Amino acid sequence: MIFIHCCRSLRLSACIAYLLWAAPAQTAVLSDNKLAGMELVGAASFKWLFWRLFDAELRSSEPSFDWDRPLALVITYRTDFSSEELTQATLDEMRRVTSWETARIEVLREPVARCMADVSAGDTFTAVSEDDASVRLYLNRDHRCTLSAPGLKRAYLGIWLSERSRYPEQSLALRGEK
Repeated sequence: MIFIHCCRSLRLSACIAYLLWAAPAQTAVLSDNKLAGMELVGAASFKWLFWRLFDAELRSSEPSFDWDRPLALVITYRTDFSSEELTQATLDEMRRVTSWETARIEVLREPVARCMADVSAGDTFTAVSEDDASVRLYLNRDHRCTLSAPGLKRAYLGIWLSERSRYPEQSLALRGEK
């Protein structure tokens, strides 16, 4: 009887192991088709002094910039940043480019922190927004999170695209205006 029980347990374990191995991954991945269907609007390199921090390109359903269209901002890092640095910089820059009160920005601290990850040179974060209230973030094409809040598209993507951006020349280039 013990032998039968052990055999059943081993078979069950083997079946579970096989199913876990054979099952397709359930993580969402940014497909080439999604970006391929979008036109390049503009591109820019972001530097501080002589250090190249990251390169960015903006894609949209049309080859011109319009906040009302779906947008994808692809950022390729050229240096390392910690998730804490990315979180704090994101919140600080959203505060700078919007008229949002500090409390409204701080509500986003936890969700933004969960989205961020340590990045190294060559890593790519992609922000995709198809409506005014949400942004999906992908790290190296793997879905990290979806952020949602009224007006979030302009607040988050405005870090790079706003007239109030810290890098106005690069913002113009991304928007295809330079």
